Amino acid sequence: DKIHAIVKKEDLESWEAELKEGKTYYMYKFKVVLNDDGQYKICAHPFKLYFTGGTTLRQVDLAEIPLQSYEFMIFEDIAYGNYDPTKLIGGLVS
Repeated sequence: DKIHAIVKKEDLESWEAELKEGKTYYMYKFKVVLNDDGQYKICAHPFKLYFTGGTTLRQVDLAEIPLQSYEFMIFEDIAYGNYDPTKLIGGLVS
């Protein structure tokens, strides 16, 4: 499964230095909220994670989590509007 995680704009610079693409982390002391407040969803997970002032991370090696994964839709479903319009289509998210 995928889940959307959010960092406040003012905290982004400090987290960019700590988070490395392609690595996996255990996340502690974060906020869990419903994934129902936006016009578009990055993923279909019913919740999203918010980094808070107390959030901490610990890097771990979890080889079973792929670096990339794809959820392809059938073209006809897109052409005929048979999809959830709140789910983002065509975006590359890493």
